[in-house]
Amino acid sequence: MEERIQRLNLFRKYFGEVVQQVFPHMGWSYLNLTSDEENKLIAKAGFKLRSEFLKGTKYHYTITKNFIHYTSVSGLLSILREGKIRLYELHSLDDPQELSYSTKRVLAETIDQTQLDKLKRAIFSLSMCEVEEEKENLKDFNTWRLYGSDGYGAGLVLAMEGDNYIEQISKVFYYEHELDDIKKLVNLSDEFMINESLIVENLYESLFARLLAFHKVGIYELENEVRLTQYMGNENYYYQTIQYDLKNNKERRFINKNLLSDFSERDPYELTIKPKK
Repeated sequence: MEERIQRLNLFRKYFGEVVQQVFPHMGWSYLNLTSDEENKLIAKAGFKLRSEFLKGTKYHYTITKNFIHYTSVSGLLSILREGKIRLYELHSLDDPQELSYSTKRVLAETIDQTQLDKLKRAIFSLSMCEVEEEKENLKDFNTWRLYGSDGYGAGLVLAMEGDNYIEQISKVFYYEHELDDIKKLVNLSDEFMINESLIVENLYESLFARLLAFHKVGIYELENEVRLTQYMGNENYYYQTIQYDLKNNKERRFINKNLLSDFSERDPYELTIKPKK
């Protein structure tokens, strides 16, 4: 019993002196503690990354506006018919540097391509833009042309209610200096784990990668994107759907998020997403 308490206290020390130095409101959802042959503590933890746990950081996001999601006409018809909207895995998105760009700048050579590809298949994303004045956004031809079938697609306005989402939601960041918080966390973690004989074995997939997914190359800055992401871990193979994209000759994998079946009486082209209880 005493040894278990000591192990727990060491992880609490790591969490307080390292994680909460950068993300002061973050918590953990589960914790498994073991040790290796050299009696080094091995921890596996689930990090709480909903917006409420990211207060005081750039990743904290309060929903005060509606969003617009650009899609093709066939995509819109599918959404209306099924009452569901798709979150695509990062590996299926058009940007080949999704997660790769930010990971390489923060973790250099410590993450190999196999690990990176695995994480790109475990994180699913819905891309949106904030709506200030809906009519102005709907006339934003550049964005519509890029992401709405070359201007012949659809712009779907989404209204999100509440903030109790199990998914993450945040703005996307496009400058390298905006990675500084994660770099600081990585450096503090490395130093602590060496000095205290601790290994947090799922740190990259459970924490770092889920934040790095909100960083993209600067050439995409004009998107001004807000992302809703969900980390599926090893469960993604049970819930995902696979389709083949003939135009780009690639597989695209996605999960579905339910929408309300009824439309807003105020606005017939507005759909509402409610948080999970």
